[in-house]
Amino acid sequence: MRSEKMDKKILMAILLIGIALTFGCNTSNTNKRSTFVGGTNGILINFEENAPPNQVYDSGSNPFDVVVMLTNDGEYTVPKDKVTVSIIGIDPAAFGQSPAALSKHPTDDLQGVTKDASNNKQPSIPVAVEFNNFNYLGKVLGDLQYNIIAQVCYNYQTNANVMLCIKSNLMDTKSTVCNLNEKKTVENSGAPVQITLFTQSVGGKDKIGFQFTIEQKGNGNIFMSGLSCADTFANRDKVYVTVDTGLPGLKCTGFTSGNDNSGFMTLYQGKRTINCVQQIDTSVDSKYEKAVTITANYDYLEMKSQPIVVKKSM
Repeated sequence: MRSEKMDKKILMAILLIGIALTFGCNTSNTNKRSTFVGGTNGILINFEENAPPNQVYDSGSNPFDVVVMLTNDGEYTVPKDKVTVSIIGIDPAAFGQSPAALSKHPTDDLQGVTKDASNNKQPSIPVAVEFNNFNYLGKVLGDLQYNIIAQVCYNYQTNANVMLCIKSNLMDTKSTVCNLNEKKTVENSGAPVQITLFTQSVGGKDKIGFQFTIEQKGNGNIFMSGLSCADTFANRDKVYVTVDTGLPGLKCTGFTSGNDNSGFMTLYQGKRTINCVQQIDTSVDSKYEKAVTITANYDYLEMKSQPIVVKKSM
């Protein structure tokens, strides 16, 4: 009888220890700090309520405003002069506007999201872009629907960190400190373009190789930066990428122009792979992890549509 009670006590103790260890492990993973907030959004576009209204009357009898709300849901702060909001989808003259009046910059920079001291996401403040005094001047025979479209072109940037394994002895396949041959975890800043599939391998007696993919994750269109999202074949799907290991002897391939560690690249079907080789100093005994920084810069184009019905006035 006493033996049975002892067995139960021992079993209970083992269960309690197991629960404590499990809780401790889960707490450690939960509290692990990440470098970035993350996510695949850039600028979110919405219309202010009733701007435009759902319906208006014809014959210049019903003036109204269009207010576009821009919310930066990524981590790159966009200067106000790098954002252009245009109202398209309607004939400007029919609504009492000029083409020049329907394209403007916001009055404030679009601040990126941040993290507080507790590692929680702090959203950015929406910025309003106002277009005033629309008024349908003509006459309609009956209800006529138009689509007012807010087109937003903005410059954006993705930043990513990866831990690269550096060893002077490239024949060292043990996992002590780090692995020379494996797929690495990539931490990305919140942005519609992401760096994915980073893999490291040994590239020779004094070289390590790594490759990664630049991938479109958002719903918009990518263009070469600095050209106002000009929709030409030469500008489409162009991203400027910079790779920085902080070590001499880095050479990357896959760029259409630039130098050994940076340049433009074209995405095909939303992605492109870059291959790099890093020279290693094997004369000095070393075994450590080195942070690699990858930056992608591009212009991004997105749209938001709002229907409006023009009704015949009495």
